[in-house]
Amino acid sequence: MTSNPSLTDALLCIEEITNFYENRLDLLATSIVWGMVAPVDFMLKTNNYFLKGLYFYGSPNATKSNTGKIILGLDGHQDNPEYNKKMSEIDTIARLGATVSKTTFPKLVDEVDLNPQDRVWLINSLKSVIDSQIARSRFNNSRASTA
Repeated sequence: MTSNPSLTDALLCIEEITNFYENRLDLLATSIVWGMVAPVDFMLKTNNYFLKGLYFYGSPNATKSNTGKIILGLDGHQDNPEYNKKMSEIDTIARLGATVSKTTFPKLVDEVDLNPQDRVWLINSLKSVIDSQIARSRFNNSRASTA
């Protein structure tokens, strides 16, 4: 039987991470599986299936951001600012579309508060992005260079 050092390292890493998810191994397992499938979600959309986005919520220091970084770390994106976003970077439909349209890999948007009434449009836009093949990425008459 041959040994794959990369696989061994990955399994040892998962074993070490489980210490931080005591009594919540289901959260870790779901996050890892979701992170492996999310980059190819576009294939599911062609058959009218979709993979629901993850929305972590809870008290401070409940490993929400770190769980997101573990998901990004599956592909080596945990420290890349293009994959670690703030709420102000998705606060319009055009910015949200520009953010999700650049890659199929998951992105972490930190400190998102979806509770205020003025953010109902964001919830609906996120639903549309998740289950639709089209995300609006620009305004036709805009002079902005990206979104």
